[in-house]
Formats: sequence, C-alpha cells, structure tokens
Amino acid sequence: RSSSLHVVSARLVSSPAASIMPSAHNLHKTRQRHRQTAAHRASLLSLVDACETALGWADLAPLALCDSPETERVAWASVPASVDPARGGGLDPARGARKRWQIESLYTLLSSALGAADAPLNIVDFGAGSGNCSLALAALLPRGAVTIIDVKKKSLAMAVERARAAGLANVATYDGDIFDFDSPFDVGVALHACGEASDLALLKSHAAGARFVVCPCCVGKVAVAGSERATRKRNNTTFNLTGENACRVAYPRSAAVAAVVGADAYGALAAAADFNEASQVEGPRGALRRLSKSWLEHDRLLAAREGGQCVTLTRLHPPSASPKNHVL
Repeated sequence: RSSSLHVVSARLVSSPAASIMPSAHNLHKTRQRHRQTAAHRASLLSLVDACETALGWADLAPLALCDSPETERVAWASVPASVDPARGGGLDPARGARKRWQIESLYTLLSSALGAADAPLNIVDFGAGSGNCSLALAALLPRGAVTIIDVKKKSLAMAVERARAAGLANVATYDGDIFDFDSPFDVGVALHACGEASDLALLKSHAAGARFVVCPCCVGKVAVAGSERATRKRNNTTFNLTGENACRVAYPRSAAVAAVVGADAYGALAAAADFNEASQVEGPRGALRRLSKSWLEHDRLLAAREGGQCVTLTRLHPPSASPKNHVL
C-alpha cells in the first residue's frame, strides 16, 4: 500500500498542471480511505466473531442437498419451450443455463419434500416476475396449481402469455404486494425475491402452515428499524408500494441473533453481504462478504426454527448457478 501511494504521489507531482498542495491532499484522502476500509473490515470481522462465539458454527455450513447424479435433473427437452428459461425466457445462453440450474435445485428440493403423493397442491411463487421458475414448476408438477405473485403488470402479462403458449391450465397470477396476499396455499417458493420480499415469503409460508423453498437475494435492501442506514437509504420497492420507507419486517429475524447483533451492526452485515457478481466473493474481501451473507441466512433459519418450523440451510447446485446461492 505504501509503495502504491508513492507511485500515485509521484505521478501527481510529475504532472505539469499539478502542484504540491493537490498532491498532498490526494495522498491524505487515499490514506484516509485505506484507514476507513481497514476499520470497516475489522468491525465486520468482530461482528462475525461475536456471532460465532455466541451461536456456534455447526448449522452454518450449507449442505449440498441439491447435488445430483450425472444425469439431468430436469428433462428440459420435454418441457414446453415457452416455459424453459433457456428457450423462452428471453435470456442470453449463459444466463439461461444458470436459470435452469437454479430451477433444477428448487425442483429437486420440492420433489424430495413433497414425495410421490398425487394430492393436489397450491404452490405460490413470490416475486416471480415473468414466471421463469413458476412456469417451469407448473409444467413439471402438473398436480400443482401455481400462483405467480408480482407487482409488475408487464411481467405478469408476459407470464400469462408464456403459460398460454405452453398450454398450461394450472397457472394463475396475483397482481399486488406480497404483504397483502392472504389466500391459503401448501408450498411457498421464492427465487431471488429482493430484500424483504424473501422474508415476507417466509412469514406468509409460516402463517399458512406451508412448506417453502426460498433462495434470498439483495440483502442490502432490507430496512433495519432503528438503524442509521435505514434513515438515509430508501428501499425503492417498499417505498413504491407503501409510499414510505417502512420497515415491515423486524431485523434481526431471530431472537438468538438479536441478542448478539444490534440494528446498526445488522445493517452493516447486510450491506457487506449484498453482492451480485462471482468476482465480488473472491479473495479476502469476498470471504468476508460470504461470511456476512451466511450469517444473515443463518438468522433466517434460526427465526424459522424459533417459530417451530423444521428448516435446513442448503445451496444451489452447482454453486456457480448464482453467487447468491443459499436456499432455505
């Protein structure tokens, strides 16, 4: 770091337009940023250590429940093209392949949990967009009546058209906020529902006595009541739905984590755990991001267990299906 700063300083001084004062100022700012970054990392490590000391580590390592034999987990060639994300989802080939892997993992977990019974099922896909996951599940689980929930009318219209093209008669839509949905259902699904939407899906599943498979994302969007971050950062999705930056879900989710981590500390973990690209979870900084994300998902797991539910934390298979690959 010291040699890098000398190089920066030398370049500034050698510039004809540069003066001594701007060089010193820029050098000071660079050193200040380094100190702030180091302090932030140390604070996050302290939080992670506090959680590990108080709560242990045994349940945190994800189990590879979605792993499968070499054979294809879903026979995509037999699925109507309009509900296959790689053929009818409007995705580029690489993203379409990853979306297939994500759906395969959720389908594997659902199949294992539901068994071979033929009883009808009401399946709700929360924050489902244009139905990449829910439409595939409707085709793969014909005994299930699938409801697609989203607040975007355009996305729901696309889902309806794709279902029509596939000849699926077991698909319905709900145009509205997850918070307001109160119909009974048997299975709740949420694949990368942003921020509090994943927690609302978990809460709705608990209230309905339903099983669930939830793969959260965008944890940096959660609004932690009482935190400094919640007062200065607006959750646009919640704001557009409610007209205010409401904290509709209590964080930390579990009493166990709340006893160790306060509102501001939880907000810091959520900010660190918010990543989108695989490159962001590489190296020492990436390891800290992964640890922060793991603890947030562990908090969700503990909250569900405190509510009397039997929950396991696992991950998508292969892990490269998404950097945000935890599944509850």
